[in-house]
Amino acid sequence: MTMDDIDITLMLGVKAGDIQCFEQLFAKHQKSVLNVIYRYVGNAHLAEDLTQETFFRVYKARESYQADAKFTTYLYRIVTNLCINELKRRKPLYSLDSSPEHTDNIPAPELHSTEDPELTQRVKAVIAGLLPNQRMAVVLNKYEKLSYQEIAERMDISVKAVKSLLARARTNIKEQLEPYINPVRDIQGKL
Repeated sequence: MTMDDIDITLMLGVKAGDIQCFEQLFAKHQKSVLNVIYRYVGNAHLAEDLTQETFFRVYKARESYQADAKFTTYLYRIVTNLCINELKRRKPLYSLDSSPEHTDNIPAPELHSTEDPELTQRVKAVIAGLLPNQRMAVVLNKYEKLSYQEIAERMDISVKAVKSLLARARTNIKEQLEPYINPVRDIQGKL
């Protein structure tokens, strides 16, 4: 029996009213759900709240659960929708002009060969400022190391749409960081 089969069996148990199956699913997936949400929202308290909301929704929708896909696909569709809706609901928390104390909770991707704290803060701010779908695709790809296919399943979009989201996110990140990465070329271009 594979891990996917075990998860599906547990969720079918939840559907049948077995609270212990729900507790097992929660214990198994809570940490990874919390990590994804934290990387997306950049706030530990909000991430904890959204993690609880995720599992509340899993439990609430138990009777309509269909075992036609991996449980993790089902679970991360809920996570993705909650995160995107939360970001749309709130006004942007960060901008390129945010001071470091406002972006400390946003994790920065590994910056190879640089220890520039200002650049790290800029990267965090740029990632925080991406459109919601772009940001989720980046989080799932760069932090969770998921394949395009896995991202597509979790976001309930096509692989082609994932590639497009990531390409646009890379372009946005590159454009916004260009003055900080190549300041001499930027200054020369303005002369």
